[in-house]
Amino acid sequence: MKKPRRMEGRNEHTTQKCRRERLSRCSRCKVAYFCDRNCQVAAWPDHKVECTLLKRVFPDVPSTPQRQFAKILIKLKEKDPREITEDVLGQKRSFHDLVSNMEHVRNDAQCMGEFKLGLFLVKAFFGAGWSPSEAKGLEIFSKMIVNSYGIYDEENCIVGKGLYIGPSIFNHSCAPNALFVFDGRKLILRAIQDIACDALDDIRVCYIDLLELQKERAANLQKRFFFNCNCSRCTADKAAEYLTEKSPALTAQARVLFDRFNELGTLSQADIEHFYESAERFLETHALPETDIARVKVRRLAANCAIFCQKFDAALTHLFAMEDTYRKCYGPFHPEYVLLLSCIARVLHQVVRLEESLKYYKQVADVAAVSHGRQHPLSRETAKCILCCTLEIEATKRARRVP
Repeated sequence: MKKPRRMEGRNEHTTQKCRRERLSRCSRCKVAYFCDRNCQVAAWPDHKVECTLLKRVFPDVPSTPQRQFAKILIKLKEKDPREITEDVLGQKRSFHDLVSNMEHVRNDAQCMGEFKLGLFLVKAFFGAGWSPSEAKGLEIFSKMIVNSYGIYDEENCIVGKGLYIGPSIFNHSCAPNALFVFDGRKLILRAIQDIACDALDDIRVCYIDLLELQKERAANLQKRFFFNCNCSRCTADKAAEYLTEKSPALTAQARVLFDRFNELGTLSQADIEHFYESAERFLETHALPETDIARVKVRRLAANCAIFCQKFDAALTHLFAMEDTYRKCYGPFHPEYVLLLSCIARVLHQVVRLEESLKYYKQVADVAAVSHGRQHPLSRETAKCILCCTLEIEATKRARRVP
């Protein structure tokens, strides 16, 4: 298990240390949040320099990506990058060892724009003393964007990014034999296949969303990490690809709808009803197979909106239709597949289809034992749900026997 050297929070009400909600704001800088005194004390060694600098510029606070960059610069100030190390399965790894792909970043106009803005704002907010040379800054920035991982909550929603020095050693595959899950901000490596190897190079994780066409996966990898994947899944014959695409125009339309929903942040009941109706209309209008990427994206949106609007029967229709697609695209132990099974179990529980709900809870428990481990909060919560559902079934049977 590893904790990030630098964490960038996406949710302003999520603590930097242990990621609980309902938090107290730092009384000095008024920017960082902590769940309690112990959390603040544990985070203080990393936060103290940043706290002073943020207090000086408040309320003009840098954005969270800029803060992540600044915090790495603070951590590296007057230090040898070789001294900041982590142990990975017996192998030492330092910030110095991180891949930067600096030449690719230098040739990417968008990345260079973000870097120059970040360097300018660090200097403007914190002073020239915290700003490295442009060459050194670009190396650090490049390592940050290439080696940062998304940090996910219990619902597998991204809440921030963290720079994990140790886990960044693992290479990518769209057909991985291991995966990362989170317990708070702790990153945990889990094997999802039997791995017989003597080298870390044989352990492969996935850097991107697998619920995509191969061409989109390739584009995402090239844009974010500057390499092409040559795994068995990416080099297989195109006819063997599970997801299909009938119409690029419909795919683009579906992506716009899906992305707009995710980008809007806090939504009202009316907003979600509108998205639900738009999704249902799309699915009814366009006769696409269940494997079509446009249908997959919009069905996912329809399911989320239906649950929020308490249209549980409609939600189950969509969730059941997604089950086979998720298993084949993500694999049987991926957190997204586990989350889908858990969602089905909870909705079935909500509509008092207890026997079916119990079946799905048990399936979640079996899969999560591999993907997350039996001591992970998800597994412990699922065990409670199994017990609760079992007791409800027994109580219902007893009630039926009463004359």
